[in-house]
Amino acid sequence: MAIGLTIGAIRATLLARVWILLAMGLAADKIACLTIGLHRHVVAQRWTAEITKQLPAKLHEFFDKAWVGPLGLAAPFFNLLEADSTNDTLKSLIGILFTLLIWGLFGSAVCRIALTRMADAPIPGVRSALRYAIRQRMTLMGSIITPIIVMILLFTAITVLGAFTKLPFVGPVLAWIFVPIALIPASILVLTLIGLIFGWPMMMAASMAEGEDLFDALSRSQTYLFQAPLSWAITFKVGFLLQAIGYALVQFLSWALIFMLHSGFAMTGFVTDPANISWSKVLPPPWMMPEISSSAFITCLSIITHLASCWPIGFAFAFPAALYLTLRTKVDHIPPTEIDWPGKPEGDFGGQMPSHESRIENV
Repeated sequence: MAIGLTIGAIRATLLARVWILLAMGLAADKIACLTIGLHRHVVAQRWTAEITKQLPAKLHEFFDKAWVGPLGLAAPFFNLLEADSTNDTLKSLIGILFTLLIWGLFGSAVCRIALTRMADAPIPGVRSALRYAIRQRMTLMGSIITPIIVMILLFTAITVLGAFTKLPFVGPVLAWIFVPIALIPASILVLTLIGLIFGWPMMMAASMAEGEDLFDALSRSQTYLFQAPLSWAITFKVGFLLQAIGYALVQFLSWALIFMLHSGFAMTGFVTDPANISWSKVLPPPWMMPEISSSAFITCLSIITHLASCWPIGFAFAFPAALYLTLRTKVDHIPPTEIDWPGKPEGDFGGQMPSHESRIENV
């Protein structure tokens, strides 16, 4: 199922409407990054270099090419970790806000399209997907903000308990009471942090699949992770490997398209200087602006290869749909085809018969 749904995610990213949303998101992100001087590709390449040092040499090139794009989404978070001044911290926080606003909108729309594509539900167009993402904004933002608020409260509780141990005379005695008590919020804090880091992809998918129920989306994304960690790890590994295949496929399709365009126009003499065209099969770095030239062909080539190099960014928002549907089926035995969509008839199971357990419950 993990393989099938991940392939479904790859197929969803090849839809024209997903490419339109990706291009719109990249354009909005570029404008936002220029205002604060954030260079996502520089930060992502630096962190990619650090990560690849821990990987076998054979995986270096693949990781560098396929994961610079997705890591660029976390660039402001990385900058926040590296910030050594108030100005850097402020710029990173603004970058995080821009990332949540822009990719929370366009990324959620891509995730919604992927979910409907896998569930055989009516696939929304660009405007419909964006409208649905806007309608679900409170559920999506709430599922991300709520764990952060919980972590702040838990850390505050630990700090207060620690303050009692600093009281003169009785502090060392109270420490024998409050230190064991502090283990409780500290343990919950660690679990919440793990759930936020590893469960955030499913928060988006749950928000786009489960209607407007914030508690349902939040609880599902967290409980699935801890109830089926092995399934999560296997599905994530499947997605990691199939992304390499998908990236190679998109790379091949982009260069095949350019070759066909060049061959056809060259016969009429339209491409006057083909020697200036680089036929290297290596795509340009993601997060860069396409080259705008006086030559229509060069400009078109740059746009095509730029979007192709950014394909892993789109996959980063489509794959959570596969991850979520796989774990939901594993834990709750809900068919992958069962998702919420506007106008859905009562009792509709997305084209599939209900499971044996569901039929028993209905009876």
